[in-house]
Amino acid sequence: IERFISIDFTKKLQLILEENSFDIVIIESLFVTPYIPTIKALSKAKIVLRAHNVEHKIWERISLNTKNPIKKRYINLLAKRLMKYEIKVFDQIDGIAAMTSVDENSFKELGFTKNTKAIPTGYMIKSLSPSQLKVEENSIFHIASMDWLPNVEGINWFLEKVWGEIQISHPNSKLYLAGREMPDTFYNLGLKNVTTVGKVKSAKAFYLSKKIMIVPVLSGSGMRIKIIEGMALGKVIISTSIGAEGIKCASGINILIADTPKDFAKAICKCLESPEFCEKIGENARNLIATEYSNDKISKKMITFFEELKLS
Repeated sequence: IERFISIDFTKKLQLILEENSFDIVIIESLFVTPYIPTIKALSKAKIVLRAHNVEHKIWERISLNTKNPIKKRYINLLAKRLMKYEIKVFDQIDGIAAMTSVDENSFKELGFTKNTKAIPTGYMIKSLSPSQLKVEENSIFHIASMDWLPNVEGINWFLEKVWGEIQISHPNSKLYLAGREMPDTFYNLGLKNVTTVGKVKSAKAFYLSKKIMIVPVLSGSGMRIKIIEGMALGKVIISTSIGAEGIKCASGINILIADTPKDFAKAICKCLESPEFCEKIGENARNLIATEYSNDKISKKMITFFEELKLS
């Protein structure tokens, strides 16, 4: 959290607050909370935490998957410190707009008794032109910010426990790993049919060029925005339960959920062998985003929450 404290940002924030009056100030994630004292000193606005995750839960889950006892102890210490900080922040804010109902309930269990609402991220559905629909056959892909530990953890798990099985049954399949801040180790894997792309110019173009999307998240909290984006673009997505947590999806209908290496490999193989199945799951996924996660619908929900908060 201390990494995000900036004197220049504080000065800019002070200037904005001195020149403008606001009803609501949104704190975008726990990492912006150090600026709350500055806001309170210069504004009477209600303060809402836009909680992307329940941060300490991420580290608790990482700890469960950590075998090294020294590292495990250290991660547990981080989790406890973060939980203590999150609870401390409760006294400084007026409401929480959580990404998922799972996280909303977690905040309540931690003792937050003020205004809360589960408001997911929205997405602008646009029609896809024929030129955007050229997809590489037998392609599997993962795209994420690779400076986030759960993403690295998930891909390492996939490469170690799933990819070998896929190559045995489908030797023509190819895996593409994309995302910013890609660790050097992924450029030196030396694995057949695995291409580390790194940062891409257009995430949308990358999504559309590949067939099967994987989200092997073993720890984490909040909502995986990349799943919402993938669904909106009609991709068949294979995810763990934690990866899809908080999203109103149904396995076998608009997503495929697999929590073991065997089930994950089985789901990928089914998608590789049945293009019609992929298309149906992808079509259902796109319809889900259009009905449940459209920007218009989510924006109205957020504004209603703000109006209720202002009157409270």
